[in-house]
Amino acid sequence: STEHVAATPRPRRRSSAEKSFSREASATRALSPSARAGIVYATEHSDEASETQLPMLAQSAFSAYAVGCAGSPTCRQRLEVTVFHAGFAPGAVDATLMPATFQGLRVSTREVDFAAAVTDKRKVWGYNGRDAFIHKLSHAANYFRFYVPKLMWDEHRAETFLYLDTDTLFLKR
Repeated sequence: STEHVAATPRPRRRSSAEKSFSREASATRALSPSARAGIVYATEHSDEASETQLPMLAQSAFSAYAVGCAGSPTCRQRLEVTVFHAGFAPGAVDATLMPATFQGLRVSTREVDFAAAVTDKRKVWGYNGRDAFIHKLSHAANYFRFYVPKLMWDEHRAETFLYLDTDTLFLKR
């Protein structure tokens, strides 16, 4: 009878980009929460936002990484984007941000029920029931920014972070 032995494959040589990415990933895990530079977004799917909200989010997050960090490896290593979202198709937020993650931006996303997280007792001054723009400001997702500090501390031990609207772009450093 013949015995078959599986050949052990030779280890593949890693490219310099893979080695660099591996070093950056391990260095990132070693960062303390206080050494991280956090950016937080909260976005909610609505009829008005369905076509523009996610592309604007992707542009904003990547502009922080590419333009805001101006090529600094230290800045890019420290930057971490967290996106709280609601109402989008499953995986849509992650898919939109995937090109930025392939470039090295660290992103975490979390679906949130904004209405359950934010008090019902909210009022936009000057809303007379007719102005659609002011009505849009009364959505729970807009008030979520006041609840983000506790969530960021509880989930990421983030001591500091910058909350941005999805239409914010970094243009120059």
